[in-house]
Amino acid sequence: MASISPEINLYDELDLPECRICLEHGETPLISPCNCQGTQKYIHLECLNRWRLENINNEKYTTCEICKREFEIVNTYQPEYLMCSTCPQIKFKYVLAIFFLYFFGGIIWCFDFDNNFKSMEIVSFNRPTPQFKIMVTDFKNARLTGIAPFYYMALGAFFLSNAHIIFHIFIALLSINRKSVYFKKITPLLIFYILNSANIYWGYIVFILSDSRELYLFSLMIFTTNNYLNFFRLIEKHNKIIKEMNSQINQQVILSLCDHERPNNNDNIINFEELEITQIIVSNEESDII
Repeated sequence: MASISPEINLYDELDLPECRICLEHGETPLISPCNCQGTQKYIHLECLNRWRLENINNEKYTTCEICKREFEIVNTYQPEYLMCSTCPQIKFKYVLAIFFLYFFGGIIWCFDFDNNFKSMEIVSFNRPTPQFKIMVTDFKNARLTGIAPFYYMALGAFFLSNAHIIFHIFIALLSINRKSVYFKKITPLLIFYILNSANIYWGYIVFILSDSRELYLFSLMIFTTNNYLNFFRLIEKHNKIIKEMNSQINQQVILSLCDHERPNNNDNIINFEELEITQIIVSNEESDII
């Protein structure tokens, strides 16, 4: 009696290609973007772009890591690599920043003293009040034992903040690929940063309105602290914008290659019709033997 072997339905196993990353068929169409064959041939566009985002700093961003064929990308967005980083502990070293500004303010005072306290005229819009002149030019204050040290520390923070803005814009112009997109997103913060960096002017306005030394001193401390925090605000906003710009590669379309565009160098790969014919031949041979 002839033994009946279980019938194998190859269509159930082979007619549904699956994504080589998520291993799912899904309703989303699969693409074949490279020379890979077999189970590596198909992939979801979303899965591929997610993989590219994870490898944005190496060749896997534009090339298949298996067959080394470059992807054919439509609407190419160049990745951005200018990411800013700071040591997290810097945020908790405000005391060290105060000491630095104290000595930096002393250096500014030396230049200001040699120039007949020119900064006083700049800060007061060429209209310094007598009391303001005394606070800045008084010998006791000039020796950094009164309000003068806080004035020159605030002046130092003003120079450093503006230097940071200029340096950041300069580096961005050199390193950012999509400059128009970047500056459209960062400009509101830059304007906010520049206005906040004018701590020495805001302090003087408070002094004119209040005519109070104590309130002037308090305002200088608040505005100078805000200058320090602006440094981290700009870095955090910059990194966020860069990540958003890089995430736009999810909108890229990667073309699916036709079979005639890829070389068939694997002789072990057979198509679906060949598998069906082979099954019929094997079945006939088994029947003859029996």
